[in-house]
Amino acid sequence: MKKRILSLILALSMVLSVLPLGAFAAGSTQDLVIGSDGYPTASNGNGWSYDSSTEKLTLRSGTYDFSSTAPVQCAIHLSGATAKITGGTFAGSVTNGGTISGGTFRETCYVTNEFIGTISGGTFAGSVENRGTVTGGVFKRNATLTDETGLHSITWDAASSKANIVAVNDVAANWAPYAYKGTTVTITASTEIYSLNGELLTTNDRVNGDKKTVKFTMPDKDVVLSTGELVMKDGLPDTTGMTPQWERYIGHNWGYDSSTKTLTLLSGTFDFSSTHPQTPNATGARPVPAVKCAIESYATTTITGGTFTGGSDGKVTNYGTISGGNFKNTCSVTNGGTIKDNGTFNGTVTNNFLGTISDGTFTGTVENSGTISGGTFQDGCSVTNKGTIKDNGTFEGTVTNSGTIENGTFAYKVENNGSGAIFGGTFKGTVTNNAKIYGGVFNGKTGLDGVTGLHSIAVASGAKIEKVNDVSVGASENWDPYVVVTASTKDQEVTITANTEIYSLNGRVLSTNDRVNGDKTTVKFTMPDEDVVLGTGELVMKDGWPEASKNGQISCSGTDWSYDHNTGTLTLTSGEYDFSSTEPVQCAIKSSATITGGIFDGIVTNNAGGTISDGTFYGTVTNNAGTVTNNAGGEISGGTFKETVINSDGTISGGTFAGSVTNKGTVTGGVFNLNAKPTVTTGGHNITVASGAKITEVNDVSANWAPYAYAGTIVTITADTEIFSLNGRLLGEGDHVNGNKNTVKFTMPNENVVLNGAITCTDLVMEKGRPKASKEGQISCSGTGWSYDHSTDTLTLTSNSGTYDFSLANPQDTTKTTSADSAVACAIVIESGAEITGGTFNGKVTNNAGGTISGGTFQETCSVTNNGTIKNGTFKDVCSVTNEGANATIENGTFKNMCRVINNSTIKNGTFKNKCSVENNNTIENGTFAGSVTNSGTVTGGVFNGNATLINVTGGHNITWDAASSKAKIEKVNGVSADWAPYVVTSNATTKEVTITADTEIFSLNGQPIDESNYPNKNDKTTVTFTMPDDKDVVLNKAITSTDLVMENGWPKDSNGGKNPCKGDGWEYIKNEPTNGDMLLLTDGLFDFSTIGDGSAVECKVFVGKPTAITGGEFNGKVINNSGILGGTFHGEVDNMGPGRIENGTFKNSVENNGMIENGTFEGTVENNTNGTISGGTFAGSVSNNGGTVNGGIFNGNTGLDEVTGLHSITWDAASSNAKIEKVNGVSADWKPYVVTSNATTKEVTITADTEIFSLNGQPIAESSYGVDKKTVTFTMPDDDVVLNGELITKPEPEPEPKPEPKPEPTPEPEPTPEPKPEPQPEPEPEPTTYTVTVIGGTIDGKTSVSAKENETLTVVLDQNDIPDGMTFDLWSISSDKLSGDINVDYRAEAMTFQMPAEDVTIRAQYRSAEIIEDAAPSPLATAATIAVGGAAAGIVVWQGVSLGVDLYLANALPQGVPVPTDRRALALLLWETAGKPEVALPTLYGDIPAEEIELQKATRWAVQNGLMDAADKKDASFFDPDHYVTKMDVFGAWLRLKKLLGTT
Repeated sequence: MKKRILSLILALSMVLSVLPLGAFAAGSTQDLVIGSDGYPTASNGNGWSYDSSTEKLTLRSGTYDFSSTAPVQCAIHLSGATAKITGGTFAGSVTNGGTISGGTFRETCYVTNEFIGTISGGTFAGSVENRGTVTGGVFKRNATLTDETGLHSITWDAASSKANIVAVNDVAANWAPYAYKGTTVTITASTEIYSLNGELLTTNDRVNGDKKTVKFTMPDKDVVLSTGELVMKDGLPDTTGMTPQWERYIGHNWGYDSSTKTLTLLSGTFDFSSTHPQTPNATGARPVPAVKCAIESYATTTITGGTFTGGSDGKVTNYGTISGGNFKNTCSVTNGGTIKDNGTFNGTVTNNFLGTISDGTFTGTVENSGTISGGTFQDGCSVTNKGTIKDNGTFEGTVTNSGTIENGTFAYKVENNGSGAIFGGTFKGTVTNNAKIYGGVFNGKTGLDGVTGLHSIAVASGAKIEKVNDVSVGASENWDPYVVVTASTKDQEVTITANTEIYSLNGRVLSTNDRVNGDKTTVKFTMPDEDVVLGTGELVMKDGWPEASKNGQISCSGTDWSYDHNTGTLTLTSGEYDFSSTEPVQCAIKSSATITGGIFDGIVTNNAGGTISDGTFYGTVTNNAGTVTNNAGGEISGGTFKETVINSDGTISGGTFAGSVTNKGTVTGGVFNLNAKPTVTTGGHNITVASGAKITEVNDVSANWAPYAYAGTIVTITADTEIFSLNGRLLGEGDHVNGNKNTVKFTMPNENVVLNGAITCTDLVMEKGRPKASKEGQISCSGTGWSYDHSTDTLTLTSNSGTYDFSLANPQDTTKTTSADSAVACAIVIESGAEITGGTFNGKVTNNAGGTISGGTFQETCSVTNNGTIKNGTFKDVCSVTNEGANATIENGTFKNMCRVINNSTIKNGTFKNKCSVENNNTIENGTFAGSVTNSGTVTGGVFNGNATLINVTGGHNITWDAASSKAKIEKVNGVSADWAPYVVTSNATTKEVTITADTEIFSLNGQPIDESNYPNKNDKTTVTFTMPDDKDVVLNKAITSTDLVMENGWPKDSNGGKNPCKGDGWEYIKNEPTNGDMLLLTDGLFDFSTIGDGSAVECKVFVGKPTAITGGEFNGKVINNSGILGGTFHGEVDNMGPGRIENGTFKNSVENNGMIENGTFEGTVENNTNGTISGGTFAGSVSNNGGTVNGGIFNGNTGLDEVTGLHSITWDAASSNAKIEKVNGVSADWKPYVVTSNATTKEVTITADTEIFSLNGQPIAESSYGVDKKTVTFTMPDDDVVLNGELITKPEPEPEPKPEPKPEPTPEPEPTPEPKPEPQPEPEPEPTTYTVTVIGGTIDGKTSVSAKENETLTVVLDQNDIPDGMTFDLWSISSDKLSGDINVDYRAEAMTFQMPAEDVTIRAQYRSAEIIEDAAPSPLATAATIAVGGAAAGIVVWQGVSLGVDLYLANALPQGVPVPTDRRALALLLWETAGKPEVALPTLYGDIPAEEIELQKATRWAVQNGLMDAADKKDASFFDPDHYVTKMDVFGAWLRLKKLLGTT
C-alpha cells in the first residue's frame, strides 16, 4: 500500500514538472490549469474532471478563481455542494449545484442554478435559469428570477428613453440590468449619465472622469438613471422622476422653476417642435403642442423651432440666438441676443440695445433700441426705431424713427421725428419728416420740404419706371424717384428698371457695365448731385422737332436716328417711323427707313432703302414749297402728296398724288390727278362717274380730281351724288364707307371704272321688299331665273328656276344666311318648276300650274290664287285663297282665323282654324276644319267641327264624351284650338288618325283602356292619338270594361290610380258615387286582394255586395260589408251591414256591426248595434253592445257588455297577482279577458303570459295544450270563470269498504276454533278520466258540451236552425288529430257517430253554398282515405273561404308527432326544418327576433324569400312578428306552398 502511495506521489511530481505555463485555480485544486485556448490542459484532478469529447468541466469540490486565466470556453458543471467559483470569465454554459460568488458570465453563457445551487455574486450577461437560491449578482434581465426578493432593476427615466446601457461591470451586451442590494455595479451608457434616482452625480461617482460610466453600490430599490435631457409634455418640461431643489428641477443645460413656470436654457440647441428639444431627430421624438411656460435663454443657447405662447407671463427672454419658431400673439419677446434666419413673431418684440435682428417675420409691434439689419416686418407691424436700421429689412407697416435709418425697404409710412436721421434706404411709401434726412431714395418729394440735395430721376416720355432698387409698384402706381445726395449719404447707388430699354443717362450712352446682368431695361449707377434723365434711345418729337434738340437748337441722336441742328435735318437710318401722333414735322427729313404716316411741312428726301407707305405731305405758308424727292433705291408705297413729287430713279407703288408728279423712275401703283398734268400717263386707268356727276375726293383728299389709278390700288371715291353701281355691278352695303352712299371703296381693276352705269344682275337680292336692283321698285331689272317689272310692281319667278326662300336677303342662295330686311311688298308670279319655300308676303301671289308653295307666311293683305300646288305655308287672318284650275291642289298648310278659302279643285289636307270659312265646290279628301265648311262638292275625309253644313256627306262619325264626363271639353283636334264638336269623315279618307286634346285626362275609347303608345307625351294623359273607326262614333272616357279585377298600387289597374271608372266580371269601380265617393263595388265572387295584382294595400273604399266575399288582402280605406269577410287586414273603418258576416280577419280600426261576427281579431272599437250578433272573435279593443246579441267571443274587459249572458272571466290566482296576460289568441294587448260561451262558434282560447301557466281552475295542464313553451296554453273555455295558476286540487283516494267478517261455523265444543285471518283488502280501481266535447252547429244528447270517457261512443247531431241562409251542411271538422284521421267516421253524416279519444275535442259544422252540387266535392271518407295514404291537397275543398278537411290533412301530412303550429315562429321553423335547413344569406336581421336566435332568423328569412310566408308588415319588411298566432288555414296554405317548392305536390 505504501509503495502505491509513493508511486502516485512520484507520478504527480513528474506531471507537474512538465505542465504548460498557465493559471492555476485557487485552493486545493492546484492541479487544474486552463490553457490559453480557454480549455483545461488535463482530463482530471483533485475535485475536478474534464471530458474533452463533450467539452465539459466538472467541479466536484473546492474553490475556483479563474480570474487569471483566459476566458473559459468549455461548459462547467459544479456538481458538488462544496464546489465554488469566485471569479473569472465564462463563455460556455454553467450548471451550478454549488456556489457562484463572482465572475463574468458572457451573453453566450447559459447559467442553470440547480435546486441546491447558490448564486451570491457575479455579472450575468446571458440567460439564467434559477431553481435554487440567488442572493447577489447583476443579471441581464429578471425573466427567470421573478421569485427572488431583493432583486432590483436598473433603467432609464422617460426623458432618457433613447439612451442605452452598453456595458455592466465592463461586460458588453444589450443590457436591461437587475442587481441585488449591496452589489457593486459599474454602468457604461451610450450617452452621458446625469443623475441616479434623481440625485445629480458628482466626479466621485464617475470612473476615470468618464461621464458615460458610473460606479455605485446597488440600493435596496430600483435604480433609475437619467441623461438629464429636456423632454416636453403638454407644453411643459416633463419632470417625472426628478428630485426638485427648492421647486427647481435641474437638467442637462436646462432648469425649470415650477413656481414661476419658467424654463431656463443654459447652453446648446433646442428645437421645441419635438418632445425632445435637445435631440429632436431621436427615435421616439414626436411633434408637441405649444410651449406653455416662460423661457429665459442664455448667451450660448440657440432656439431653432417650436410654438411659443409665453406661459402665464406671456414672455420669452433671449440672450442667445433665435433662428426659428412661431411666437404667438400672446408671447412677447425681449431680445438681448440675436434673432436670425427664421422665425415668426406675432406678439410684441422688444429689441434692446444689445439685441440684433437680422431676419425673421414680424406681424406685431417691434420696439428697437438695438440693431435691425434684416427681416420682414409685415403689413400691420408697426416699428418704433430708437436704435439703428441698416443693411437690409423690408418694412410694410408704419415706421416711427427717432434713431438712425441707414438702409432698408420701406413700403408704407415713415415718420422721422426728434433726433431721427435717415442716411439711406428705399422709401416707396409716404415720408413725414420732422428731423434730418441725409440720404435715401424716395417716391415723390411730398413731405421732403427743406431737404437739401434732393434730385429727380426721370425717363423719356412714354416710358415707365417699374422698379427702384428692386422695389416694385402696383400696376396702377408709378415710381417718381427722388434721391437725396449729401456728403453724409451712406449709399448713393441706385438701380432703375423701366418698361423699355434704357439707352442713355443725362445724354451719355450707357455701356454694358452700366446694365445689370445684361438687362437693357435695368441700369445701376451712382446718383450724381443733379437730376437724372434716362433716355430710351427712341425718337420723340415735340413741336415738330426731336424733343432732345430743344426745338431744333442742338444736335442729338438715338437708336437709328440723328439730328443735325446746323442743317435742320433729321436723318432716319433704319426702322419704321409713324409721325402721325405728333405735330406736323417742321424739319427736313432724309430717310433710308420706312415712313408709315404723319404730316410733313418740310423737304423730304427718300433715299435708297427708304420707303414712304403713308403720310400727308404739304407745302408751307412761308412759300417753302414742300417737295418730296424720291431718290434711287427709294420707294413710295403710300401716303398723301398734295404738292410736287420728284421720283428720281425711285419707285412709286402706291399713294395718293393730288399735285404734280415728275417721274424719272418707276411707277407701279397709286392714284394720280390728271388735272395736275403729271408725267405719269401710262399703265393706269381712268375713273369716271356717269350722268355728269363730279368726283370731289379721292382717298379723303379734296382736289379738282380726274383720277387715274393703277390696277390693285385701293381707291376711295366720294361724289356729289349717290353711287349705286360700278361697271354695271350693283353696289352693296359693304361697298360703301360708313353707310355713306356717296362714297365707295374698291380695288382698282385692270380697266377703266365707270360709276353709276347700267346694272346687270345674276342672283336675286331683296331689299325693302323688292329686288335690290330695282332701287326700291323704281327700275325694272332681271337676273338668272327672275325678272322684275316696275310698271306692274311684279316679281316673276321664271320656269324651272328652282327654289326661293324669301326669308333670306338672297332667296336663291341659302348658303348666304343674311335675313331679309322686310316682307315681300311686290306681287309675285310663280311659274312652272319654281317654288317658294319661305318668306313673308304682303302682296298678291299667283301660283301657276306646275308652281309650288311649300312654305311662307301670307299676310292679311295678301291674296293667293293657286293653280299649282300648296304644300305648306301659313295663310293669315283675312287672307283669301282661291284654289283654281283642274290640277290645283292644297296638300297642307295652316289657314288661320277669318281666312277665306274657295276650293274649286282638291284639298288633300291642311289645318283650317276657327272662323276660317271654306267653300267647297269640288273635293275635300282630308284636313282639319275648325271653322265653317259650306259644301257643294264631295267630302271623302277630314275632321269637321260639327256636320250641320255637310250636306250629302256620308261615312261620318261623332267624337263625344261619356255621360259621366259631360262637363269635359275637347280643346284641340289635331293641334287646332276651337269650341269643338268633332265629326270625322272616314269613307275614303287619306288618313284616319285623329289627335284629341281635352281639359281632363282621357283614359278610354269606347270603353277600352288607352295604350301608353297612344299618348304622344307619356306624362300628359290629356292628349291622345287614335285611328277613327269606320263604323261607329267614338265615346271618350266611357267606363272601362275588363274581365278579372287586377289591382295596382291599391287601385283597380284600369282606373289609372283611381282616376277613371272601370268594371269587370263581378266588380265595378265608381268615380264620385254620390254617397260614398270613389268606391270599388264587389258584386260576385271571392276576392283575395293579396294575390290579385301587386298585392299592395287597397286604398279606395270597398263595398262587398251579395253574393261576394273578401278572403284576404290589406285595406286602408273604409269597407262596407253586405255579404262576407273571410279574411284580410283592415286598417280603415268597417261597416258590417245587416246581411253581412265576418268570419275571419284582422280589424285595426273601428267596426260597426249590424250583421254577424263569427270570428276575427278586432283591435279597434266595435259597435254592436240592435241587429248585430257576435258569436265569436277576439276583441282586444273596446266593445259597445248597443242592443245587439253577444253569445260568443273573447273580450278585453266587460265594459259595454251589460246584460250579456254566459260571460266568464280569465284571471290569475291571488298568489300570481303580479303575473300578466300578454296575448290572447296571439293578439297583444293589456288583457283582462272575458269569454262569452253561451252560444259561441268556438270556445277555444289561447293564452300567452309573462310567466309559466301550470293550472286551470286548480287542474294541471296537459302537455298537448302547451304551445312553444309553458307560457302559452290553449284550452276550451268552460261555462264558468277560469283562474290561472291556482293551487292544484288533489282528489282524495277513496277508502276501500271493509268486507264483513265471516260468521264462524259452529264447532263442537270443547275444541276451540281459531279466529280466521282477514282476507287482504283489494286496491280500489281509479275513476276513469273524462274529456270534454264541444259542439258548434250541433248537439250531443241535446247539449253543446258534454263530458265522456275514452272510447265511449257518442253521436253528434246537426242543428238545422244554425245553418246560415243560402248554405247547406257539408261536413264536420274535428280538432282532434287522433279522431280526424279515423276512416270509420262518416264526417258528412248529419248524425256522426265516433269513439271518444283521450283528449278534449271541438267539433264544428262546416257549410257550403246551396248552389254547389254535393257531388262536386269529394266524400269525407274518400278524403280521409286519400290523406291517410299521403294523398294530395286536391282532397281539400274550400267553399266560401271555410276550410274543409284541413284538420284531416294536417293531421296526416305533417311529420309524425309534430303539433300544428299556432304562431308564426313555429310555422317558419317547421317549414325550414322540413326543407332540410337550407342556408340563407342574412343581409339584415329582423328587429323583433333576438340576434342570438340565428336559426329562427334563417328560418323566417328563408320562408319569406321563398314566398311561403309574408313579412309582418308589407310596408316595413324589417319586422316578422314571430309570436303572432296562425290559423290552421294559414298552416295549410304554407304547407301546400312548401310542397310545391320542393316538387312534391
